[in-house]
Amino acid sequence: FALLVGGGVLVVTVIVGSTALAAGALVYVGHGFAFLFGIPFRWGLVLSCALLVLGCGVAAIVHDLRLEVTPPQAPPREHH
Repeated sequence: FALLVGGGVLVVTVIVGSTALAAGALVYVGHGFAFLFGIPFRWGLVLSCALLVLGCGVAAIVHDLRLEVTPPQAPPREHH
């Protein structure tokens, strides 16, 4: 039972920690955009979030293009 609870706590900690790290990175990049382009921070944050969404979309398209398409194969026949 202790391993089960410990594993659950570890999973939640990893998920919350990685989400907080990603949010911190978005805020940091948003500050960078605001400083670089001389715009308010909220627009820098919008740009950083848009960059994240576009980057994920491009990565998904590249992943789909690199998949190898294999034709369907009939299952092997069983001999009785």
